[in-house]
Amino acid sequence: IAASLGGPKALAVVLTALPKGLRAPVVICQHITPGFSDDLAVWLEAETGQRVHEAQHGQRLVRGEFFIAPAGQHMRVTGGGGVLLDDGPPVGGFKPSCDVLLKSVAMEFGDRAIGVVLTGMGRDGAKGLKELRGTGAHTIAQDEATSVVFGMPGEAVAQADAELVLPLDAVAPQLVRWLS
Repeated sequence: IAASLGGPKALAVVLTALPKGLRAPVVICQHITPGFSDDLAVWLEAETGQRVHEAQHGQRLVRGEFFIAPAGQHMRVTGGGGVLLDDGPPVGGFKPSCDVLLKSVAMEFGDRAIGVVLTGMGRDGAKGLKELRGTGAHTIAQDEATSVVFGMPGEAVAQADAELVLPLDAVAPQLVRWLS
């Protein structure tokens, strides 16, 4: 899941609506000020009742749990279900970069993955969603009416990389259908 401006509240809506024990781990890139990604994880866990972590380098991804890229580091996933963090330069002005995360998911999991781009300014996430869609993975962009800012999801829609464009409250039910 990729998100930026308006993302914390949007993430809370999606995570709250997902059942506990989801059949897959969920990795999240939220543009956030350094020092606040751990607070975001704690807040999301308290708000949603889900298991939410600020991701750690080398950490194993666990089904039914949520992993947030730490502020100031890019997050990638491994085919074996692990987390790789790196301190490389910003990509497209962002660190963490949603494109970096989504591209790694596309490379490692291909059509077994699902990509989601939620509200946010800019274009980050659109290229990663394009790569996911190219593997045959399912993809969703949040619709304009429910986005705080339609930049990121709008770019994904403009590039025709979103299989579905959904209002925020329809994202979690669709994820559950695809994971069933």
